[in-house]
Amino acid sequence: MESTTFRGQASENAHKMIFIADLPRSTAYLDLSDFYEKNIGPCQICIKRPLFKAFYYAFVMFDTIENAKKAVEEHRYPRIKGGLMCRALPYNLHAIRGEPGGKDVQSTSIFIRGFETTTWSHEDLYVKFCQFGKILSCKVSVDADHGFLGFGYIQYSKIEEAQKAIKEMDKYDLSAEGDGKTGTLTVLEYQAKKTTIHKRSFNNVYVKGFPKEESFTEDSLAELFKEFGELQNVAIMRDGTGTSKGFGFVCFAEPAAAEKATQYVLRNDPSALGDKEDAP
Repeated sequence: MESTTFRGQASENAHKMIFIADLPRSTAYLDLSDFYEKNIGPCQICIKRPLFKAFYYAFVMFDTIENAKKAVEEHRYPRIKGGLMCRALPYNLHAIRGEPGGKDVQSTSIFIRGFETTTWSHEDLYVKFCQFGKILSCKVSVDADHGFLGFGYIQYSKIEEAQKAIKEMDKYDLSAEGDGKTGTLTVLEYQAKKTTIHKRSFNNVYVKGFPKEESFTEDSLAELFKEFGELQNVAIMRDGTGTSKGFGFVCFAEPAAAEKATQYVLRNDPSALGDKEDAP
């Protein structure tokens, strides 16, 4: 009975919670608290500050399920700090990982590109595509300065809604919008990435996304990885002036240590790792 009660309480709490993505790194607890207590009601807040990501994210739990729904429905794309747009989603693991989720994920999700000249935001893309059905998640990829990059993703609630969006909007001429807009949309069915861990020995780990400030040195990078095993060499790639490019390499003495470090970062901050070909 106690176990059942606990699970029921945990499930209810999850429905009272929302996930906030793309928070500027200057966002403080009070910024979130002021916004949601003013617009929705009492809440508890937890801000996450990952070292290697361009943005923070947060969990906000309200006193009722109704308030959590209101927060997502009425403030789907809140501007909490500095007028920069964030994304509010119901709490679930797929939202936290920044990916579509649920049954038939590939069939209900679409990828859109070709609107670079329009500077569409998350909200603009949502408004343009909500005519085809109920949207569960909508995002435009952004750069580190919150600039919109001209491509994005949408997940619908039904397969037929996604298919209708593809049929109606693929090869859509943006000049029909007026206001000097140009370009042609490409709308495709979303293809989920398949992560493959190659079973081969390696010592060198490519790390990206760490601070470019002069104060972040090879010693700083080594400090982050030394717990996984003995280090042979740590290098930060720099330009001709000696300024860090924000990526580098950590070489371990043993392949097992490199694997351990890789698996840890993949679980906690997968965007920090990549292939050498990804390096700018």
